[in-house]
Amino acid sequence: MRSYYSARELRVFDYLPETYLVPSQVNFELHPQFKAFKQACKPGQLWIFKPGECTNRGHGIRVFNDYEKLKQHMMEFCRGQQSRRGQSRYRHCIIQKYIKQPLLINKRKFDIRVFALFVCHAETGLIRGYFYDEGYLRTSSKDFNVDKWDNRLIHLTNDAVQKHSTDYGKYESANKISYLDFDKHLLRERNVSFLSTIVPKIKQQVADVFDATGRSLYRPDRNSEGGSRCESASEYNAFEILGFDFMLDHKLRLKLIEVNTNPCLDTPCMLLQRIIPQMLDQTLKLAVDPFLQASEHQYYMTQDLTVSEMRFTQVYQDSMDLARRD
Repeated sequence: MRSYYSARELRVFDYLPETYLVPSQVNFELHPQFKAFKQACKPGQLWIFKPGECTNRGHGIRVFNDYEKLKQHMMEFCRGQQSRRGQSRYRHCIIQKYIKQPLLINKRKFDIRVFALFVCHAETGLIRGYFYDEGYLRTSSKDFNVDKWDNRLIHLTNDAVQKHSTDYGKYESANKISYLDFDKHLLRERNVSFLSTIVPKIKQQVADVFDATGRSLYRPDRNSEGGSRCESASEYNAFEILGFDFMLDHKLRLKLIEVNTNPCLDTPCMLLQRIIPQMLDQTLKLAVDPFLQASEHQYYMTQDLTVSEMRFTQVYQDSMDLARRD
């Protein structure tokens, strides 16, 4: 992403928090990314540590307010990975600067979950990226307090974390808010429309991620665990649902926090009971129906779905042939 934005004379950290990707190896302190983090780290700053792979549902995420504590945690984490080398899922660590002044809803932190779809279709020779235009907000159960940096119920909005709180569902059903309800809230509190002002920015950043990484996501020679495939690249078909997580700070500046390759598809409330099945149904129409002899236009117009009801919008397209050469 740094190279992508730099080529357009834009600053990458205007779009995502300051982030460092460090290999999960015992001598991580020698890596340039960790050295850069050490130089950037200042007393009193908060940083989030995340395992670099398989980190959905809040697994392994910790918040630190001290460089030495974070480094000690990384040492223990990397030693554990080294002892399980060959079995471990974690090949990297992520260190990300914490947004200390996030926009709050009724004194509580939230983030914005957005769905996207990546499709490789051998018959057309194309790789495509799609943006799903309806997501939802995930809220925390406890009032925001930056000084209580070790309280996961304050700082992590993942449902797998929040459902253990005694206040889970107290303020919103399953701690979820619809785009429409948040739009009303933001208009009332800040005179800004979420739907017409913020969502287009989210869509553009999703498109930026596809533009920057689309060819690297096309890997017919590797499976999801990094192993080798046996099929020919010319016969390679695949799709992946992605979960993008965004935050707004107190000045309404949008930041992309992370992208999940295995987003939560639970439906603990009526809002998600509507959004998730519809998103999955449209995913299958785009990614699977072409193999059921449906035409390019037919595969999103079956049953009761019309073109106007399609919530996925294509935001990226590239050639499989060019991606293989890249």
